[in-house]
Amino acid sequence: MSENSEQIEKQLSDFYRERIVTLSELARERGVEFFPLGSDKTLESYYTERQDEADYIHEIDSTNLAEELRSLWSNGDLPELAEIADELINFATLLQEKESEPEDVSPFIYAMF
Repeated sequence: MSENSEQIEKQLSDFYRERIVTLSELARERGVEFFPLGSDKTLESYYTERQDEADYIHEIDSTNLAEELRSLWSNGDLPELAEIADELINFATLLQEKESEPEDVSPFIYAMF
């Protein structure tokens, strides 16, 4: 692992420990559950009628992703998520795979265009 990779790994570990775990504990204290870990035996059905008239499909503009996430998360059960939007986008940019440069085609290969 390169020195840069080790530094990124440490930053991710610190972010997870200091930010994600803290938000997880806060969510647990408030009873916020994003994904149920099991079925609810008291329910006959999970079908529900939509009560609100708001848009339930949200398209995110990738050119302004951090602001879109802040806006989306600030109105939820855990608005503190909005505070980590910039950090998440920074990590995503840092970890984004670089496009590989195409190698020259061997003269022994027939290329179709």
